[in-house]
Amino acid sequence: MHAKTLHEQGIFVCFPPFLFPGNRMSGSTDDNIITSDEAFHFVRDVLGISAPSTKLKASPKDFLEDIIRAYFHHIPFQNVKNIATPHHKRHVPTVAEIKQDILKAKIGGLCYQVNVCFYLLLKALDFDVTLIACDIGYPSDHVAIIVHNMTNEGSRHYVDVGTGNPLFCAVPFDFQDESPVYHDSFLRFKFSRQGDVIFCLHQVDGHPAKHTMVANRITDGWYRYIRIHFKEGVEIAHFKPSMTPIYVSSDGIPRHYFLTSVRCVAFPDCRFVCIKDTTLLIENESGCISKSYFRSREETKEAFAKYFPQISQAMLDEAMNDEYAKLDYEKGIL
Repeated sequence: MHAKTLHEQGIFVCFPPFLFPGNRMSGSTDDNIITSDEAFHFVRDVLGISAPSTKLKASPKDFLEDIIRAYFHHIPFQNVKNIATPHHKRHVPTVAEIKQDILKAKIGGLCYQVNVCFYLLLKALDFDVTLIACDIGYPSDHVAIIVHNMTNEGSRHYVDVGTGNPLFCAVPFDFQDESPVYHDSFLRFKFSRQGDVIFCLHQVDGHPAKHTMVANRITDGWYRYIRIHFKEGVEIAHFKPSMTPIYVSSDGIPRHYFLTSVRCVAFPDCRFVCIKDTTLLIENESGCISKSYFRSREETKEAFAKYFPQISQAMLDEAMNDEYAKLDYEKGIL
């Protein structure tokens, strides 16, 4: 049974927007390019969630969080394809390309790709969703999602499957000043409201990237990671100008680190697996992260084949052959 059939039977899930006029934010009016049938097929046969329509009807929030965890498991955050693309052909991916790369090929992508696809997936499952713009390094350089009216009229839940960091739940944005502290995988995080924006903060201790965090964004052991413009919905087209420097070389020279540093991240069974250039990070069952280094191109390719088999060896070769790719096989040697 799919979402349309549920509607035909008079069963409304996720408190659809027409029940509560005026609660939906402006923007995010893009046509739904993912059909209901495609969405349920993807959830069932790719993400491995059985009886999705039954679970959606029983508890939209529990079902959504099942999808979030499965998406983190199966769909990597990666820039391999973009680095593998010849410089003169690089571009901000179209929605059709995003659909092909994620729903069909399961190779994932950067925040723009994985969160736009997740937004369209949720729309096809009849969730009331909008895209929102967030700032990490500069305005609108990150995409995230707000789910509306899921637990009660006017509720807002923040969803983000596209940072390479674990956020396995839909975070309620009903707190006054500061949210509770959440702990997923290696990450402790919380949210702080300041007027019309909410900041996502990461706890520095225990974070695998703690030594690269910018000191002037750290207060009392917390790193201010994302500025979230949660009240204003935007359309997919809003992001094209801000995503262009992330995907496209300027004057033939890649300026953004996502165009020079090969990265691939996933969370199988909610545990961190990351390849960053010649470094491998693996989270074990106790939650500790081990670090090791590749000493050859072949070791890199073997690790990709083991942890990210959906990334073809041909694509990986093209990425590693790029003249700007930073691959230091002597890293960690004193």
